[in-house]
Amino acid sequence: MPRTKGDHVAAIRHAWRRVAGTIVRTPVVAAGGALVKREDLQVCGSFKTRGAANFLFAAPPSQQCRGVVCASSGNTGRALATLNTTPTYVFVPADADESKIRRLLDCGARVVPAGGDFATVSAAAREFAAAHELLYCSSATIWDFIYGNATLGLELLQQCGRLDEIFVPIGGGGLAAGVGLALSLLPKVRRPALIGVELTVSCPVREHLAPSAGERATGESIADCMVGGLEAGAIILDLAAHALDDVVLVSDAQLLQAQEELAHLGVAVGPGPAAAFAGYRSRSARAPSVRSGIVVSGIR
Repeated sequence: MPRTKGDHVAAIRHAWRRVAGTIVRTPVVAAGGALVKREDLQVCGSFKTRGAANFLFAAPPSQQCRGVVCASSGNTGRALATLNTTPTYVFVPADADESKIRRLLDCGARVVPAGGDFATVSAAAREFAAAHELLYCSSATIWDFIYGNATLGLELLQQCGRLDEIFVPIGGGGLAAGVGLALSLLPKVRRPALIGVELTVSCPVREHLAPSAGERATGESIADCMVGGLEAGAIILDLAAHALDDVVLVSDAQLLQAQEELAHLGVAVGPGPAAAFAGYRSRSARAPSVRSGIVVSGIR
């Protein structure tokens, strides 16, 4: 597993070349006083296509031929099923949104309901992959997936030039890890602050960085893609201390407000993809000269 900065640099460059013909260079638009990276316009409607493409293209064909397995609330599974030419088994929580399941089925995925939280679903998917000798894909624990996500960070920097801060949502942590690695390629004096956004009812990265004696935050949210524990081995936990400058928490009410404001600006996305904008709005005290980048991570 590559760990050095040189290894990361080479791997991100390889990822950039691998996915160039598959992904689209999503636009950056001015919205609400910030620069918004619109991954809702990405192939399959999510940044996950970047990671899924690099994961698949980096895997030896002999490992792909029997099929691919993942745990997903929707976007990772959709990207894999769309790009993959062999069977794609998508393990979903038992209470997964029916519309997301329909979209997975429409893409040709073989949907496998599994009970419990996302960590439990991920464990079941891993066991199934091992038992059937299938390729297992994780958007949070596989380096090639993270390197694919890092291409978003490179694009954002190319499109915006100087940025002082970048807000990214944290669900499984793969996006924050990828963008954090991309930013680490810059000299510190030119590196924007990376601010992760989690939910008040589910904030495993915030709790990892600043553990407290109290109970862990738990609860439900309208942003189901951001709820639940991290998958065992999530790369963001190893990177968090030096990749993230801060983690801010947002409520469902803030998500809905951000979703509504984005809609008025012509960006129609779900509550989860609006999380980074909600985090940006939660920090209203900033100098007018501060240039802020925000990642709208997908449609839903």
